[in-house]
Order: sequence, then structure tokens, then C-alpha cells
Amino acid sequence: MEIPLRVVLEGVKSSFENYRMRPGRKGKILSLAFCNPHVFKAYDLYRERKVGDIRKPEKMDNKKKRMEFAVKRFLEFSSDKIGYLNGIYSRVQKMASQGIIDEEELEHLEGEIEE
Repeated sequence: MEIPLRVVLEGVKSSFENYRMRPGRKGKILSLAFCNPHVFKAYDLYRERKVGDIRKPEKMDNKKKRMEFAVKRFLEFSSDKIGYLNGIYSRVQKMASQGIIDEEELEHLEGEIEE
């Protein structure tokens, strides 16, 4: 189990604060083992805070760049076995470079690939 350092420190701080607040506690703390329950409690709270945490969606520019890169790479390394796809992928690359993403045209090209 990997607990983030920030969460561990939060748990240790909480355990020392609790220790000071308890009446009748005058002994020394000999190890950090007594912090374990507070660290695990802090970790549980951390996990609860993370529930529903949504990652930010990738920007469209990044998606287009990745798509263009993948198409260029495919065209550079395509073998004779899939040479018939070069024309289709060239058209897709041209569409992507112009910023045109026509889903109907892409579906039509996909149909050509499947034939």
C-alpha cells in the first residue's frame, strides 16, 4: 500500500495532537508505531476525498496531434501486407491536417477498409 507522504504527515500530526489533548498522558512516546491508527484514518479520509475525482479531459488539440502522429508513423512503417491502406490513411491524414473531422466520411473510409 502506497500512502502519500502528505497523508502520512497529516496522520502523524493528528496523533500527536490527540496525545497532548488526552488527560493523564504524561509518558514519553517511544516510537511512531502509535501513529499507525491515525495514519490509516487519514488515508481513509484521503481515499474518500478522491472518490468522484474527475480527470480533466484531454484538449482537442492534443488529440489531433496524437492522431496525426499515429497516422504519419503508420505510413512511414507500413509494410507490403497493408499497402492497400496507404491511400485511405493518406486521406485521413489530409483531413486531420486541415482540421476537418467529418464522421460520415470517416465511417465511409472505415467501410472501405473492411471490404
